[in-house]
Amino acid sequence: MTLPRGWRSGASVVLLAALTASTLAACTTPSDPGTGDDEPTQVQLLLPAGLGLNWAAFHVASEMFWPELGLEVEGVGTDGSSAVVQQIVAGNGTYGVAGASAVYSGVVEGAEIVGIATMTHDDVARLSVPADDDTIQSPADLEGKAIGITSAGDGSLPIVSAVMAAAGVESYEEPIVGGGGPAVANAFETGQIQAFAHGVSDVAGMEITAGMPLRSIMPEEFVGLPGNVLVVPTAALDDPEQSEIAYKLASGWLQAAVWLLDNLEEGTEIACAAVPEACTDQATADLAVRLASETTSPLSDELGYTDPAKAEALITAVLGELSIPVEDVITNEYLDEIAAI
Repeated sequence: MTLPRGWRSGASVVLLAALTASTLAACTTPSDPGTGDDEPTQVQLLLPAGLGLNWAAFHVASEMFWPELGLEVEGVGTDGSSAVVQQIVAGNGTYGVAGASAVYSGVVEGAEIVGIATMTHDDVARLSVPADDDTIQSPADLEGKAIGITSAGDGSLPIVSAVMAAAGVESYEEPIVGGGGPAVANAFETGQIQAFAHGVSDVAGMEITAGMPLRSIMPEEFVGLPGNVLVVPTAALDDPEQSEIAYKLASGWLQAAVWLLDNLEEGTEIACAAVPEACTDQATADLAVRLASETTSPLSDELGYTDPAKAEALITAVLGELSIPVEDVITNEYLDEIAAI
């Protein structure tokens, strides 16, 4: 079985732990008993990337929901989902947000971790065409055509490959056209590509910078795939204090995601206050937060729910096989506890 790019196990996990232990503090800092019961519990939440507008739900939760739950949360960016998993495995963190496939790979490698709630979806892989071009209606229309890709190692590629296989497409090219922007628009306009495989972060460059809105042609069975999940050590769920923090982290994030849907303008203000350097262009900022809200919008009445069939489709596309039941790794077992917070 081939593991996702960036996953390292065994000795390399130990080495990474040694290199980073001095820079990552303990994941929770209890309140000073002498300052009163109202002092928040300080928590570190490991993230697969630095905090930008794409983490709008985090920013809103930090401002509005986690403080109400008694948490003061610091987002700690790392070098990808595998790095989040590695830090938790090495004992350098207790709470993280990481891609579902990276969490699954970690468990296959022997990590005693579990994903307890889906935090984002549909943020890694999209297959799109220009909105005003009706020549391509589905992946089946791409036989013998060209799908532009952002890079040779882009995370969308395994899923797009699975989409094309499911559509029965046997022959297509994958020229590298870079991230969303004028170069991709030019590739469409010159006929170099007929579709674009990308992540949600590429949409703003296409719509704002290049002036080319996109239309998704992803089939229904590949819509709603889990993206990032809240991952914790399994042992943390046996500890009353740590498990309560985990449920609060999930609850605050998921409440923020619901709130964002009807409060995009205020949500953008909150996110821009947190990362003003990302908001030099208001139109781009507005779109980035709207896209972020779409990837955190609830897919079920049960907040944080993971559709097992969608999770299986994701893991099979990325890893090629299922060696452990998905429900044992990305579970809905703790949603009642999260909802009760």
